[in-house]
Amino acid sequence: MPNYLSMKQVDRGITPPSPCPRHATVAPFTDRRRQAARAPAILSDGARGLLALLTALLVGGFLFAGQARAGQDDPALPALFKLLRTSVEGMQANLLQHQIWVIWHQHEDPELTELLNRGITAMHESNFGVALAAFDAVIEMDPGFAEGWNKRATLYYLMGDYERSVIDIQKTLELEPRHFGALSGLGLINMSLGRTDAAIAAFEQTIAVNPHATGAQHNIEMLKKAKEREKI
Repeated sequence: MPNYLSMKQVDRGITPPSPCPRHATVAPFTDRRRQAARAPAILSDGARGLLALLTALLVGGFLFAGQARAGQDDPALPALFKLLRTSVEGMQANLLQHQIWVIWHQHEDPELTELLNRGITAMHESNFGVALAAFDAVIEMDPGFAEGWNKRATLYYLMGDYERSVIDIQKTLELEPRHFGALSGLGLINMSLGRTDAAIAAFEQTIAVNPHATGAQHNIEMLKKAKEREKI
């Protein structure tokens, strides 16, 4: 699902971890390498080293892939996910999660990326009709772009239409099985519907992909405690 709710509930992937909110619009695809290369002076040596590594991954991915691919097919993602699973430092994990979200939000067609951004802005402003029209158009333009489905799933969740949200989550995961935002969103829906076991399973899948999804871990612990209380 989207990164719009994470700030209010859990970091299910709806928005990128602090300090970079996932619902924020994303800079143009061509600016990605320049963004990654700018390491703020306030960062620790370890964090600056990670940013340098991210830059190398992105630039190297572009060079060896021939033509850059955006979204879930970006060649930099496998290495980023590997680092995310093995990272132990909070700052590094946050940077990695943010970079994954940046890539997910990008499309090789700048017009489609801009349309997605307009939908995200409208959703953030609770202008759901405009947001839905934008996400519908994104999906129509490229049904193979996972984040279009993920953002519409988030919108449906906010509108209380859980059935349609789940359908779009399933499509997101079909295109990007590593989408920890969509997995966490599925957990939230199941939790809202009282499907405790299904919610726990979804949150556990989230943790398997992203061990730093602390919101999902919190929800697992909370749901398991609730189950134990029901046995008494």
